[in-house]
Amino acid sequence: SRATNRKRSSITEHSFQGIDTSRQACLAGGVTHVSGTICHLCLGPLRGFILETWRRLPAMARLVRTNGRMAPLGNLIKLVIWDLDDTFWRGTLAEGGATKDSRAIEVLMTLASRGIVSSICSKNAHAPARDLLESWGVWSHFVFPQIENGPKGEGVATILGLTNLRPENVLFIDDNPLNLEEAAYYSPKLMTAHPADILPVLLDLPEAAGRPDPDLVQLSRYRLLEEKERHFASASLSRDEFLRQCDIRVGIDIDLAPHMDRIVDLLNKSNQLNFTKIRLGTERAVV
Repeated sequence: SRATNRKRSSITEHSFQGIDTSRQACLAGGVTHVSGTICHLCLGPLRGFILETWRRLPAMARLVRTNGRMAPLGNLIKLVIWDLDDTFWRGTLAEGGATKDSRAIEVLMTLASRGIVSSICSKNAHAPARDLLESWGVWSHFVFPQIENGPKGEGVATILGLTNLRPENVLFIDDNPLNLEEAAYYSPKLMTAHPADILPVLLDLPEAAGRPDPDLVQLSRYRLLEEKERHFASASLSRDEFLRQCDIRVGIDIDLAPHMDRIVDLLNKSNQLNFTKIRLGTERAVV
């Protein structure tokens, strides 16, 4: 009846006072909460708005921090941390629906050839995930994988600690916006992105240019670091005792030219007090 419609209209207007409920505002992320009570009372044009909001919610959640546009990453990428389900592969492994994503594998391999390494932070059973990645021939391209049913924020922070990298040089890719927010909370300045937004463009971004590494030397270095950490964890020794047991020998090489890229890399990593953020490049070092 008209009286009933007027009553419903007054309830809606009162409940949404000060909130722009237009389609344009909805898609811009202007509405942040609609209560269950209001959903049951709303009819007519507002019902269409609610249904459209619900349909677009995943995309809105992904883009709410950037007003509908993917923000520039801003820093050079040295490490990419991958989620697995609906990110590196299609589907959910625990439900038996994980299938290969050729584009993700191509991105992984190309990044490795540019000296950009990859890791994993995923809520999955470790053994089945490793078996599947090994069957695709890509398991060896990941270092320090954290595959367990623990908080993603802590998992990402653990990887950062093991790789000795700053959060601002690490990109975390996950299909769940809550996981991205949690990781950024634990590791401020961490770069985060949804796979649908980043994978189609990642290899073309200047932040992911890296430098030519066809022999995967950088990946080999991190795998050596991973092996060292694994032996240290199982040795039950102090760090000093472990280093003495490693029987490390230092060699001196006066021919620096063949190692200039690595020298510059180490200098930049150890330059923690360079507040200007201006890093030394290989060409300047040679000069």
